[in-house]
Amino acid sequence: MKCFVEAAGVVAPGLAGWKKSRAILAGEVAYRFEEFAAPKLDVLPPVERRRTGLPAKLAIRAGQDALLQSGRTVASLATVFASSDSDGELINEICKTLAGAERRISPTRFHNSVHNAAAGYWSIATGSHAPSTSLCALDWS
Repeated sequence: MKCFVEAAGVVAPGLAGWKKSRAILAGEVAYRFEEFAAPKLDVLPPVERRRTGLPAKLAIRAGQDALLQSGRTVASLATVFASSDSDGELINEICKTLAGAERRISPTRFHNSVHNAAAGYWSIATGSHAPSTSLCALDWS
């Protein structure tokens, strides 16, 4: 099997998309911190937009950026989503709840805590039925 990276997407404070970030990441232009806001995802239906956690929103925005750079259609691309630990903040909240007296956890919150949540929201946002793999291996992701 041959595997290569055809395009990349970037979303981070001071790094707004691959085209603007490439020179910064190559050390050609100095990095400048900029305040960061969660991406607005009009590609998701309103219900999913409200339920989607920040890690999935970032993954979708980076995926959109990479898709734009590739010039391909979403239907033609299999995807691989990698996460070092899923939504750590949400997992911490779930663990605190489970350690307390009231142990009720919202199914939506649980759904968003798993490492493949971004892949599910990607398929909803893009309408893609292409194969997708999700990996979660901390620093090895």
